[in-house]
Amino acid sequence: MFPLHQRWTLYVVSTRRHMGDCSMIAALALAFQRVPPPLYVTTGPMRPSAGAEVRPEPMRVDVTLRGPGATLWQGQLALGQGGASWRESVSEAGGCTTPYGEGTVQREASIQLIRQRNGAADPGASVQVSVRWVCPAEARGGCGATRTVELRQSVDLSTGPARLTGDGGLVVELRRR
Repeated sequence: MFPLHQRWTLYVVSTRRHMGDCSMIAALALAFQRVPPPLYVTTGPMRPSAGAEVRPEPMRVDVTLRGPGATLWQGQLALGQGGASWRESVSEAGGCTTPYGEGTVQREASIQLIRQRNGAADPGASVQVSVRWVCPAEARGGCGATRTVELRQSVDLSTGPARLTGDGGLVVELRRR
């Protein structure tokens, strides 16, 4: 009889050989191995330490992207610790012909908002804004040609709404809820 606090493990190896119609199965006990009893560690509920970083609540931001004479997108983004983004891309037949074949018209708009931790009046209300807008170029009637406008800027939304303007009539309006 083995003591209760000791456990033993038996390893068995099984091999099978095929020789025509004959088969042979052999089992071999390799070794007995002594296994120590398991260790159990218990902890109380986890609490953040004094210097631990607390995740901020999501910040909701109303966003409006405008091009000349049209709203490209209007909606709300919830910025968590990693930020938030929106993107739309359309590529379709342009109804025109280029030297390389049928031309296409491309449109794209995207915005990415990333929370920053800096000297804003309200920590977490400072936002890095990245906007990209691709539209048909006026040259050649927009057939296969595009114009791209990009805007990158930091804004502090704790002081109120922000309005950013870019080239080509691009306007970005941000308002914290």
